[in-house]
Amino acid sequence: MLPRISRKKPIFRIYSSANANGSDWFSWSILTRSVRLGTERFLLKLGESVKKETGFDVEGGNVKVGEFVERIKGDIKKGDAAFTRFRTGLLTDFVDWNRWERWKVLGDEMNLT
Repeated sequence: MLPRISRKKPIFRIYSSANANGSDWFSWSILTRSVRLGTERFLLKLGESVKKETGFDVEGGNVKVGEFVERIKGDIKKGDAAFTRFRTGLLTDFVDWNRWERWKVLGDEMNLT
């Protein structure tokens, strides 16, 4: 036997209306503020619920992730500095050392034997 599907009332409804005199009460700033506050409230309750059910502190996890990201950013900066040093110093020294004239001299020396 198939389970019965019950229809529940929607949790929220959206209404649209306008004043008869033409003045509009809608404001994007009010809507944005309302959505932001509702989102903050939802995330706070979600974090509390997750901590209650699992023992995992979401905010503590966010702090750890932030520390990890900052450490990665530092490593990237160090890598950029090392790459720049390689590109500007070591690579040019290697190219200079590996000039064709040096190989030509080595080739001449090998032909003498």
